[in-house]
Amino acid sequence: MNQGLFKLFLLILLSVLINACKTTKNSSKQPIFPNDWLGTYQGKMEMYSPKNGKYMEIGLKMVISETDTVNRWRWQMFYDEFRGQKITKDYAVFRTDSMPKGHYVLDENNGILLDRVLMGNTFYDCFDVGQQGLCSTTSINGNSIHFEVFSYSKEKKKLSIFGDSENQDTVTSFPLQYTQKADLKRVK
Repeated sequence: MNQGLFKLFLLILLSVLINACKTTKNSSKQPIFPNDWLGTYQGKMEMYSPKNGKYMEIGLKMVISETDTVNRWRWQMFYDEFRGQKITKDYAVFRTDSMPKGHYVLDENNGILLDRVLMGNTFYDCFDVGQQGLCSTTSINGNSIHFEVFSYSKEKKKLSIFGDSENQDTVTSFPLQYTQKADLKRVK
C-alpha cells in the first residue's frame, strides 16, 4: 500500500473513532418522566437567607406516583415538624395532548395551577404571589432528586438602563430573600 493512501486510511479511521466516542459520550440516558421519576425520596431541606445564612433544616419526603387518570401523577411532599406542625402538600402534575412537548401543570389541588416545563432532567417553574416572586427547580440524577425554591421581593427592584438614546433597554433586578434546598435520595 502506498504511504499516502495508508495515511489517508489512518486519518479516516481516527475520525470515525473520535466521532464514535463523541456519540457514546453524548448519548447518555436522559431520565424520562414519569417512569424514571416515580418513587419515594427522602432527605433534608435547608433554608437560607442572605442575612442569616442557613437558618433552618427539616426532614422532607417526596412521593411521586401514578394515578388512575392518564397523563396525571401524584406529587406529594411531607415536611417534618415546621413551626410546630407537620405539613403535607398533596399536588398533582398533569399534561394534556394539546400542550407543547415538555410542558406540564402543577395542580396544588386548591385552585392554584402552575406552569411547569421539563428540560432535560429538570422541571422549572416561576410564579408570583402578591409582591413575592418565586422560582423553583426539581432535578433528578440517578436515584437522587434536588429541589430548590428561591424567592425575591418584586417591590425592592433595581432598574438599569443601557444602550444609546435611540435604542435603550431596561433591566430589572430583584434582591434574593431566601432559598430552600433539598437533596433527596430514593428509598423506594
